[in-house]
Order: sequence, then C-alpha cells, then structure tokens
Amino acid sequence: MAKKEYTGSDIETLEDDRERVEKMAHIYIPDRKIAGCMHIIREILDNATDEVLNAGGSVDVYYDEATREVKIVDTGRGMPQERLQELCEVLHSSGKFSKGSEQAYNVSGGMNGVGTKICVYLSEYCSVCSNRDGKSITRYYEDGVFQKEKKDKISKSEHGTTVIFKISDKYMSET
Repeated sequence: MAKKEYTGSDIETLEDDRERVEKMAHIYIPDRKIAGCMHIIREILDNATDEVLNAGGSVDVYYDEATREVKIVDTGRGMPQERLQELCEVLHSSGKFSKGSEQAYNVSGGMNGVGTKICVYLSEYCSVCSNRDGKSITRYYEDGVFQKEKKDKISKSEHGTTVIFKISDKYMSET
C-alpha cells in the first residue's frame, strides 16, 4: 500500500543514462528473461548488419555456451573513434538520424542510438573496439562502468567493429 503523503522528498531524478537503463530496463528490453537477452544480442547484430548493408563487409557472431559470452564482429567502416565514448555511453547518440544525400546510413534497424548503450549498461562486462584509419580503440566496461581504454596502431587495411559481452545475471532472472 502506498504511503498517504506525497511530498518533494518522494521525487527522484535519474541523473545519467547508465542509471536510467539500469533502473528502467523494461523500457529498453522486453523482459528480464531470455527474450531480453536476445533483444540485446539483436541490437548489436542490427548495428553490425546496418554497417555491412551500408558500407560492405561481413558479420560474424560467436557464442560461448560455457561462459555465455557473445562476440559480434563486422568488417564495416568502424565506429567514428572521436565519438566512441558517446556511442557507448550516451543514449540516442547515433549516426543513423541524419537524412538526405550525405547520410551515413540508407538502411538501419534496431533502436537507433540505444543498442550499444543497453549492451554496455546491462552486461557483466563489455568491450567495444573500433578499427579504422590505422588505429584501434577499445573501451572496456564492467557492470556498465567504464574501466579503461586501449589504443593501438593497426594496418590501414583493418577496419570494423567488435563487441564482446556477457549479459549480467543481475538484470536477467532466467538466462
């Protein structure tokens, strides 16, 4: 039963996107069971597929049943590295909103600007790696919290995005 009074002290403001996704996961995934897990996987797969449909390349998906780790690799253009933090952490940041003749994407699926973030925020661990322009940048997260960033020089011919993650049991009751 609700308390009888309703005052300003009852108001709570969710200050950042991580907190929004964690406390209101039901807005972003259908449930906290297998359908929710599959939704998160499909969001990352949609991103990889969008990239390949728009820029060419291939998509590979790996699943380790023993560890429940998912790895999705595309050989598209790679995420813009100067905006990688936003693409991993800020809801509704995406290259898929623009329209017109100069748009980066003609086709896109999923929840534009949300998929990578729900994966980062609802995973026990997650790494997002962008390879492009002779540079590789990987951002590492644990329980939705940024841990470190790794930068490497790579061959200019290497390009694409790799996302490796394990969805957290904390958010899924029956995985």
